[in-house]
Amino acid sequence: MKFVIDRESNISIYHQRYNQIRDRIFSGEISNGDKLPSERKIAEQLSVNCSNIV
Repeated sequence: MKFVIDRESNISIYHQRYNQIRDRIFSGEISNGDKLPSERKIAEQLSVNCSNIV
C-alpha cells in the first residue's frame, strides 16, 4: 500500500495519511480485516521520522 505525501501542503503528514486511508476504505480498496502497514513501514516509504506520521 503506497502513500503519497505533499510536503508543501499545509495539511500535516498524519492528516494526509488519515485522509488517504479513509478514502480507500470508502472506495472499497481497504476492507474489514485488511492489515495496514506499520507506522515504521510507512515512515520508511515516505522517508520521514515516525513521530511525523503519528
